Amino acid sequence: MSKPEDKPKPKSISIEIDGETFHVEERTMTVAELLELVDLDADENYLVELHGKGGQENHEDADEGIKLHQGMRFVTADRAPAEVA
Repeated sequence: MSKPEDKPKPKSISIEIDGETFHVEERTMTVAELLELVDLDADENYLVELHGKGGQENHEDADEGIKLHQGMRFVTADRAPAEVA
């Protein structure tokens, strides 16, 4: 029987945020934790998950857990309303 310390460490997966690649071992991270990777505050920013051919999904709740998988892509968005000139 194997001991817990004999279990191999989980392999990291690659995700992309704003074009930058990150290697993470966690399989679920919150929006706030993902934003921390790019040094952004969840009070001022949120994530947009990019899907295939132009689809996207907003993740605005900082405490939302996102199940990560290899190759996920996100861009960040500012919570402040755009100013009209």
